[in-house]
Formats: sequence, C-alpha cells, structure tokens
Amino acid sequence: KSLRLEHIRKDKSIIWVEIHGDFIYDAQGNPQEIIGVTRDITERKKAEESLKMHSQLLDNSTDSIFLNDEKGRFIYANKAAYETRGYTKEEFLAMTLADLDTPEYVKLIESRIRQVKEKGRARFEAAHRCKDGSVMPVEVNTSAVELGGKKYFLAVMRDMTEQKQAQGQTQRSYDTQAAINTLLNMSLQDIPVDRILNETLDIILSVPWLSFQSRGAIFLVNERSHKLEMKMQRGLDPSLIKECAEVPLGRCLCGKAAQERKTQFARSVDKEHEITCSGISPQGHYCVPIYTRDRTLGVINIYLKDGHSYSQKEVDFLETLAKTLAGIISRQEIVREKESAQSQLLQAQKMEAIGILSGGIAHDFNNILGAVRGYAELSLMDMDTTSPLHENLRHIISASDRGKNMTNQLLLFSRKQNMNPSVCNLNDRSRSRHARLDCACEVPDEIRKP
Repeated sequence: KSLRLEHIRKDKSIIWVEIHGDFIYDAQGNPQEIIGVTRDITERKKAEESLKMHSQLLDNSTDSIFLNDEKGRFIYANKAAYETRGYTKEEFLAMTLADLDTPEYVKLIESRIRQVKEKGRARFEAAHRCKDGSVMPVEVNTSAVELGGKKYFLAVMRDMTEQKQAQGQTQRSYDTQAAINTLLNMSLQDIPVDRILNETLDIILSVPWLSFQSRGAIFLVNERSHKLEMKMQRGLDPSLIKECAEVPLGRCLCGKAAQERKTQFARSVDKEHEITCSGISPQGHYCVPIYTRDRTLGVINIYLKDGHSYSQKEVDFLETLAKTLAGIISRQEIVREKESAQSQLLQAQKMEAIGILSGGIAHDFNNILGAVRGYAELSLMDMDTTSPLHENLRHIISASDRGKNMTNQLLLFSRKQNMNPSVCNLNDRSRSRHARLDCACEVPDEIRKP
C-alpha cells in the first residue's frame, strides 16, 4: 500500500513523500517486520496542484475551451463547453467537430485546421448545434499546441448569441426605416397608387431576414361593392388570381383581416381558407390589414412556406409598412378631393363670369330688339294690309318677340331676372319653329305634314 504524507526536514522545510510499504511474515504467517520505500514527490505534488488550479480556472471560465486533435476528436473540454450546449462531459468528449458544427461550417473544418497548422493560430466564426436542437453562433480563437510529441488545437470560443440578436435587431430597424423612407419619398412625388403598391410588394419580398416565399398580393377596398379587389400581385397562379380577384369582406383570411382590422396568420392551408383552387400548393399566410382610424383601405397578403412558425418581428415589419401605406393612400385621396374641389370652384367661377357677360349681352341685345320691333310696328301702321310687305313686317315683329324671350333666358342664366314658369302649348311652339324654318331654308313636305 502507499501513503502520501508531509515530512519536516532538519532545516524545518516541508516536503511531500510517497511511502510504499508491506509486512514481512514468519513461517506461521504472523507479521514480523515492515519494509517500505519512501520517495520525495514534492515537485510532483506542486505540479498536480498547479494542474488542479489551472483546471479550476478553466472550468470557471465563461468562455468555452476545448482541445481537439487533427481528426477533430475532443481531448479536453471545460464546463462551459459542454454545459452551455446541454451535454454531459462524457457526451461531449465522445463527439467530434463534425458532430458539433452546423452543416455549413462542417465543410470548412479541414481548411481551417490547415490554416491553423500553417499560421499557428486563427480566428473565425462558427455555429454549434446544441442538444435541444438550437444553434449557438460562436467566435473561435484557436491555436496549435504540442503535447507529448503530438499536435493538438486549443480553441477558446465566445457565445455570440446576444451580439447576433443585437445585430439582427439593428438590421431589422434599418430595413424597416429604409422601406418607410422609400415609400414616403414616392408619396411626395406625383406617382400613381398602383406604382406605390408595386414598390411596397417588391420591398417586402426582397428583405433577406424575412422567411417569406416570393409570392404575395395587395388588395384595396372597393367602397361601392364592399369587396377587396386585387391591385398588385407577385408569383400567383393564374387560377388563384382569378379566384381572388374580388374577395368579400369577412370571407377567407384576407376578408377577415379587413373586417376585423387584425393580422391573420395561417401555418398552412386549413379550413380558414374559404377560397381555394385546384392544385393549390401547401402554404401559409400573413394577411395584414391596411386601415386608418375610421376606414379599412385594404390588405397585404404574404405567402409563407408550409408549416412556417409565427414571428412577431415579421408581423411588426409588415404592420409598420401597412400603416405607412395607409397614410400614403389617405393622403393621395385628400389630394384628389382637393384637386376636385378646386376644379369645381374654377368651373363655378367660369360660369359666374359667363353669367355676368351674358347678362350684359342680354341688356344690349334687348335694346337692339326694341328698336327693331318699334320701327317694324310703325311701318306696319302706315302700310296697307294688302301690301306684300305687310306679312314680312309681322314676321319681323314675331322674330323680335322670340329674340326677347332668348334675352330673358340669358338674364335668367345670369340670375338677373326672376324665373316665372308658365304652361305652354307644344303644338303652337312647333308651328312657330316651322315659321322660322320657312324664313331660313326650304322645309321638305314630309316635315310639314301633321
């Protein structure tokens, strides 16, 4: 058996010794003596304590540290290396780099090992698969070391999850603001709504961090029919375009989003899809309403991969764009209403000017007609009824009366005379028209016949 003890030397210093001993027995098997060997293990004890201290330091590190050979097999791993990934120490040491890295980084293992062997150290990013299936992004600092004549690779890794999340949030904020700025800049120009809807759809489907299919549509509400009308689409089948050209409010996901003013989500094609067509592919949807305080204007419908999980960040982005789009559409409607009111005002001013002008013309024309009628009446008084000119003068007086009626109508138009409606005989009016035609042109016999 062996023992480890502390001994005090003559100079009062302390050393560690390891004693191996055993009994010496007589012929009857009784112990008689003890024989032993004592060895100074002070330096070994110091080395062991140093190694224990370093191991404790490594295990208490928040960074993951492990040692692997050229084939990617793990030789050592501290607590952070296996605990943060959900493994036990035994499970982790039974794995290799290829088991730990995600597929896109597995193919880089050999080239990165060559890089470390050539340069002595390297720094790069990777992603590790945790036991629960989640992925941990890491920053790796690795260097080549030699132990016992063999080459190993010491890697120190830092969890980049929070940093990546912060970067993702920054990127989402940037993309959202860039999209809003693009739409607002377009709204300040004289650009039709259809073009703005087209740009909105392109922006949504081009953002890289959104897990959407390259398909979608934008609907606007028809105020007369109370239906959603498809105004813009990307990648939809012709049969689906036909079926969804008009969607009643409250029907299917888009109609419900418009009626309830609430984003509708579907993981796949289910009973909520009331409008379908033959050969429809498995898919999910975000249907986001476009609305103001008092009106629903339309719906943004984005297609998702079948089984897609609900994402609040995706919904926040779509709802932000929907609100921006609602403001733009409302503003354009206000501009159109203002332009229409201005046009009506201008037309009213023109009509007022024409009325004033016609009133002045009517007064002057009345004076002329008064002179014509007066002279015709004086001539008629001095002329014999058998004279051929007698009938001509009567026609002049009749024409003067009709001219007076026309000036009265102009005065009515200019609002300078009160309107006095009266009953008239259409036959008499028709005969008077024939009389005027006789003066101006030859009237065919078929028109003269009653």
